[in-house]
Amino acid sequence: MKKTILYLCLFTIALVQGQNENFEDRVQEISRKIERITLKEKSFLKDKIKEIQQREENNEITNAEAKTLKLAAATMHAEKIETQVEKLQIELEELVQKQVAKNITDSNRSETNLPESIKVDKEEGEIIFRKKFKYKSEKANSKRTTSQFIFAYGINNTIEDHQIISLNHSDYNFWKSHFYELGWTYKTRLSKNASKVYLKYGASFVWNYLRAVDNTYQVKNGDLTHLQTHASDLSKSKLRNTYLNFPAHIEFDFSENKRNEDGTKKDRTHQSLRIGLGGYAGIKLGTRQYLKYQNEAGHAVTEKQKGDFNTNNFTYGLSSYIAYKSLGLYVKYDLAPLFNETEIRNISIGLRCDFN
Repeated sequence: MKKTILYLCLFTIALVQGQNENFEDRVQEISRKIERITLKEKSFLKDKIKEIQQREENNEITNAEAKTLKLAAATMHAEKIETQVEKLQIELEELVQKQVAKNITDSNRSETNLPESIKVDKEEGEIIFRKKFKYKSEKANSKRTTSQFIFAYGINNTIEDHQIISLNHSDYNFWKSHFYELGWTYKTRLSKNASKVYLKYGASFVWNYLRAVDNTYQVKNGDLTHLQTHASDLSKSKLRNTYLNFPAHIEFDFSENKRNEDGTKKDRTHQSLRIGLGGYAGIKLGTRQYLKYQNEAGHAVTEKQKGDFNTNNFTYGLSSYIAYKSLGLYVKYDLAPLFNETEIRNISIGLRCDFN
């Protein structure tokens, strides 16, 4: 029953959100900021690694010391990425909540309201730019590899021992545990000529939130982590894991191909039903726990706890999506346990937008 309700809610949201250009522009802007931060820190890390290697070659440090310094440098820059991206992620969360609540102005316009420099080919459903912004659709559609910006949002929770029925007694709130994903993918046609089968691959940032129920919070006890009742009444108890994932899918794009004047076929993508089957692997960038409550003096207290909480440093799993044009339903399931020494695994179901 929960899954049926979830699907209905997600598709209802999809109908409302599908073509909101203002929302798309703002999400893309946040993505570009995250990409700049990542590239900058990666560049700094690359320079630092080169410096350490040079010191090792000059016999200033041993090989073991070099490995330790490299690991420390990688950890430091990963934490810098997470710290800087955190504010942008909060901005993204607020943006999505406003969009779902219909607080973002619908920027869709009919052809009569479009500027003179733009017209719409109604038969093909394509936007054509006049003057210096003229768009050569035939050349673009002949490309074997294209790129897409990916945004996904939905419900996040856990499954024990691979049993879907375990969701019925999950320790986490079903509707208040969410996930966000921002990424960039490349889509390559597997055959030289126009077809419907593609390899889709890239990289993405994933934020998985789990909101504990029954006034509990995560407590680390040696190699184990368990939920414990808090002494105060918690208004919030949320665990967040941040990952850098590398997804890969075989995508079947059923968009109808066109024919050129010479009779050859020309690819048209993201114009019809799309189905993606594949998986992902990634590394954890960090873990945070957020607690909100009132202390004995009646003061509001907000805690942000940083630690590993015995969560797995690596993740891998299966994922799939079914979409129409840019918008679809998305499912991800971690095969790697969320916590060490447990059989608890993360599952996510939500909406996925592929902006071609």
